[in-house]
Amino acid sequence: MERISNIAQRLKEYREQFNLTLADISKKCKIPMQTLNRYELEQRIPKIDTAVEIAESLGINPLWLQGYNVLMEEQFPPHAIPYTVAHKA
Repeated sequence: MERISNIAQRLKEYREQFNLTLADISKKCKIPMQTLNRYELEQRIPKIDTAVEIAESLGINPLWLQGYNVLMEEQFPPHAIPYTVAHKA
């Protein structure tokens, strides 16, 4: 699996596909519209847990939102962690 996009591009793509505004996404995700705008403008990058919360609120695959080449609709089982965390020894 490779990253082919980023969160900014995927948020825009999602909004355009479903004809939604930032205000619509803000209501669904309970994240301020200004924050989402900063994500889309690449002025800020959401923390991984925030990206997962956004994806879950929108009913889409968290890995797709993060720019990976997976299907938007592909879902993980509840409480699955869609990324790996490197642990220091």
